[in-house]
Amino acid sequence: MKKIAALVIFAGLGPGLFGGGCASLSPPDSSPFREPSPINTVSSDHSPAAKTDLLITAVESVASLPEFTASGSEADPPCLFQETAPLQIVINPKVNQFIEFFQNKQRDHFTLWLERSRRYLPIMEQIFLNEGLPPELAHLALIESGFNPNARSRARAVGPWQFIRYTGKKYGLRINDWVDERRDPIKSTYAAARYLKDLYSLFGCWYLAAAGYNAGEGKISRAIRKSKVRDFWELVSFPYIKRETKDYVPKFMAAILISHEPEDYGFMEIQYLPTLDFDLVSTNSSVDLAQVSDFLNLPLQDLMALNPELLYPFTPPNYPNYQLKVPAGTGASVKEYIAALPREARVSFLQHRVRPRETLSAIAKKYRVKVSAIMNLNGISSSHRLKPGEILLIPLPPWNPRVAKSK
Repeated sequence: MKKIAALVIFAGLGPGLFGGGCASLSPPDSSPFREPSPINTVSSDHSPAAKTDLLITAVESVASLPEFTASGSEADPPCLFQETAPLQIVINPKVNQFIEFFQNKQRDHFTLWLERSRRYLPIMEQIFLNEGLPPELAHLALIESGFNPNARSRARAVGPWQFIRYTGKKYGLRINDWVDERRDPIKSTYAAARYLKDLYSLFGCWYLAAAGYNAGEGKISRAIRKSKVRDFWELVSFPYIKRETKDYVPKFMAAILISHEPEDYGFMEIQYLPTLDFDLVSTNSSVDLAQVSDFLNLPLQDLMALNPELLYPFTPPNYPNYQLKVPAGTGASVKEYIAALPREARVSFLQHRVRPRETLSAIAKKYRVKVSAIMNLNGISSSHRLKPGEILLIPLPPWNPRVAKSK
């Protein structure tokens, strides 16, 4: 790849999206995903043949730019406080460094991330467009998790957008014993869009907003206050933010560039996963996904993969109008199947706290269920020893009198 001192590329964004530093959104239409205009859209086809819509508009020639300095403050564009803020993609030596890192040391991982990208990126980009944000911001999920809904960090951040519990709940994600919506690629993307809007409103700059997403807005605000600069590329020359955060934006730039034209960067014949496609079935009571998967002649793990927010193979109790995702084209038949289930075939369940010296057989006898049913539901092996205070999920038919007694 040809090395470049510094180059600015602008990603298209529609007008009138940010007024006075705050999000000013037009009312959504009736469809869940608005069709973007051709000018603003990054192609949903992320195959190598699809050319990027990133436009080189900042400079006519690379030679006209000053050389990159240690801080980056001369060569790279500062953050601009403007009413309409496109995402400015920068190529500089640091970005080149991470392009080479993804091409070489992390090539296998990045290939896997690219393979997942077509499954999630088109719908994430569309959500960002609908929320009035540059669609390229969806590539942050590539850096955060490699588009893995089940990703979990040492800091207990979860899902494709790596929300910690506090921030996830702050932005409307439900997290409890039954569901963790941080793992839902759609709900978590809406939450990420709202968080990034707030970060942009605070900093007026997508680079600083991205850095704030990584480190937290408090750390970036303190770094700005101590350094007295608001230019990300200058801020990284100060010791007030960690190396991980200094590298985060260059990694993000590198990921966008490779993702848009993978063949140009040596990533050939990527085996893309099919785009996420599903029907929604509304449920008002707990539904056993094993029954649904049997009805569809579909492996249970495939149905669970469509619903990664579910912590058990059941839809959650006390969650009216829960939207279960099923394979595209099967929604109507699944809805009819669930509605026709007889009362004795429906499953309810509760949580049981293990008491000292209590055994699985005693618990199964108490609730009139099989030991194997408790073991399978809780992932317990035959060698597992129960611990006092441990919580077990117990499957129960609704007519069982133990339900009312034990709640």
